[in-house]
Amino acid sequence: MPFDLVPNQSAQQDYDLNGWKYPPKDYKKWISLIQTFLKHLDERYGKQIENWYFEVWNEPNILNYWLGTVEDYCHLHDFSVQALKSINPNLKIGGPALATNGSSGDFLEKFLEHITNAEIPIDFISFHIKGAYFSPLRSYGHKVELEYPSISRIITDIQTNLNIINQFPNLNNVSIFIDECDPTVGAIYEVYDNPNFVVCNTEYYPSVIAEMIYTILSISPRIHLICNSLFYMEGKRLFEGNRTFLTNYNLHLPVMNGFKLFEKLQTKQFSIEIKDNHIPLHGISTFHEANSDIQLLLFSHIDDYTLYENQNVTIIFNNMKLNYVLVRHYKIDANNNNIYSEWVKFGKPDYLNSDQLKYFQNFQELKLFDKPIVYQVENNQLILNGFNIYTHSTDFIEIINLDVSSSQ
Repeated sequence: MPFDLVPNQSAQQDYDLNGWKYPPKDYKKWISLIQTFLKHLDERYGKQIENWYFEVWNEPNILNYWLGTVEDYCHLHDFSVQALKSINPNLKIGGPALATNGSSGDFLEKFLEHITNAEIPIDFISFHIKGAYFSPLRSYGHKVELEYPSISRIITDIQTNLNIINQFPNLNNVSIFIDECDPTVGAIYEVYDNPNFVVCNTEYYPSVIAEMIYTILSISPRIHLICNSLFYMEGKRLFEGNRTFLTNYNLHLPVMNGFKLFEKLQTKQFSIEIKDNHIPLHGISTFHEANSDIQLLLFSHIDDYTLYENQNVTIIFNNMKLNYVLVRHYKIDANNNNIYSEWVKFGKPDYLNSDQLKYFQNFQELKLFDKPIVYQVENNQLILNGFNIYTHSTDFIEIINLDVSSSQ
């Protein structure tokens, strides 16, 4: 909340710590502030802001961000909607962006009751999900218990929220956004606070995010957006273990390479078979409609980041009306496309000299696991035997249709 809209003098005196968490004292000024902001966006960006999503506040159900009541938040939401729609009725706005916890269901239900009864427009319903709440967040050097993100916790929390949302049939056509969906709570905390945050540095992070996305896609077709909140942290040590894409020197963490692989997926699904796997293994397979190229993202996730196993699996691509294909294979695991593991091999230096920096800048680039191989498709099938997978690994298979290139 802007300083001038904080409701009383005591809150102003405590502004940096808590004063900004209060509702505004003057909603006319609040509306004017939002309208001025939106006019600026419209002048600068034009019609493209109609594709943006505006959200009212952040996690208003916890004291970290909001010291008003549920009713206060509903008022804030209503006036915010009024202000936004007065500038452009095509702009999209939603909420309540709540932090899912043991008591958040009551807040969500009251908010949805309010917008339903008052017929307040809403373009999406949003909430946040975290897979782990490490305790303590800061151990100050004391030994901590082994903890790790829990996929089952994520599923349970999402389903709890969905059950509440489904009680309001008038909102059945409203999209659901999980606009913070992260393995751990606490972007600012790191391995020096609690060693369990090492998961943010390693191959574990891209694999758990892949498992989260895979699982969420199967829960409900109403979930239209999943967002991982990763930050850029300045003034940190190398591989501090924050929720980030980068460590010092702008070096890419394994999770960055994971998202590069996700980016290669298309929008049309392709059916595959996986055989002979005895440890958890899931895949997302797609194809390119224009050239018939196929993409497969494979990931083996186990919640406990200390457990390591490997297996050889068989992957079968069916209904392939192609003759020859080129197969490219990328892998992120403890030994491949993993700059953190390489830094450990170097002895965990606090600083990099110029030669080391140049080495790591080259090392961070996403590289193929092995040389591309040409296969002949037989009986409309491509079979990849003896495909080795480790737990916490993320593999990507890119199948290029050579029939297209040869006919041109």
